[in-house]
Order: sequence, then C-alpha cells, then structure tokens
Amino acid sequence: MIPSFIHLNKHQFKLRSFLILIFCVAIYPIDSQIIEGQNFCDGNKKGAYFPLNIKEKFIIWGDTYYVETHMGSESMNGKNYEIFKQEWESGDIGILHLRNKNGITYQFEDCTNMESIRLNTKFKKSHSWERKCENWKYRIVSKKGKLKTPLCKYNKLIVIEALIEGTRFHYYYLKGLGYIGATVNGELISFLAPIHPSKLKKERYKRS
Repeated sequence: MIPSFIHLNKHQFKLRSFLILIFCVAIYPIDSQIIEGQNFCDGNKKGAYFPLNIKEKFIIWGDTYYVETHMGSESMNGKNYEIFKQEWESGDIGILHLRNKNGITYQFEDCTNMESIRLNTKFKKSHSWERKCENWKYRIVSKKGKLKTPLCKYNKLIVIEALIEGTRFHYYYLKGLGYIGATVNGELISFLAPIHPSKLKKERYKRS
C-alpha cells in the first residue's frame, strides 16, 4: 500500500538508476511469489485490490524504499484491524490499522479516533473523497489502468489520483497484490520489488 507518510523531497521522485539496471538484467526471477499460487506480475484474479493477507512487501519510492510488514491484528472501537508497519530505509516507521469489509478498505485514524476510506472498489470513475486526518483528496481515475515498471507490465488496474500538498500522484492497484506503483506527471516514482533492496549486490551499482 502507499506510504503512511510522504516527505515531498524533490530528490525523492528520482528512481535509483542501480535498481532499474539490476531489475532490467533480471537478477531475480519475475515469476517470484508474494503469496502461494500468485505471480508477481499477474497478481490474483480472485484476490482483492487492497489485500490484507500479504506478510511482507518491498516498495521502491524515489531514491529510497520501505518495507511493509503485517504485524498481526488489534481490536479498536469494537472492530478488528490488521496492523501494518512501514519501515523506511532511514529508519522512520509508520503504522497503519486497516480492515476490509464488502469491498471497502478502511483505515483507523488516530487524529479523529474514526475511520477513513482508503479504497472502495464500488466507486465509479471520477468519484472523489478525502482522508480525514491529512486532508488528502482522492479520485478514481480508471478501473482499467496500465503501468509499466522495470519488472512488469501491469494491466486491469484501479488507478487513484491523490492530491497531496499540491502534488498529484497516481497510485496503481492490482488484484491480489494491492499497491504496485505510483507516478507523478506520467513518470514512474515508485514500484513493487520482489526482494529486499538491501540484498542487491553493491558491485552492480558502483557507477550509479
């Protein structure tokens, strides 16, 4: 899923050349699985656009990355939420409390002690809504979107426009995998990786 917080640094939108180089030469097989029976590039047609059953995901974001880990569940206000930790390369940590019901993904907001909608798959194209805490504005751009990353060509995506502090992001969601990437002004700034970026061999990117 998208970061719980975003530092809008101009350098953060520049993808590391070593990551693109390494992925393009396929040092890691793109048929890797995040959960059993699921292809990294194809997702799962029977899965959710915002699945909460993935134990760990690796997200490249501009010139850095974060690891998203499922930490268990917790009851809040009489509702059960799945807990996700997003740990950045810098050591910063964000915590998300999320639940799915009837195709709607809700996030518990500490600032209001209430829920906000993260995604409703029943929303039609152009439908808009807001997050209660950050005052981020969302809009459904497409439900048949496409995205090309250094590893995959994704199709049949839900695309959400997010207006955050004056910057318009497009977030892309695939059935069975959820968030798989983001663009700003048509340029790729984030994508899903199959392995932890720290495991990539440094000798491959000395010239980056």
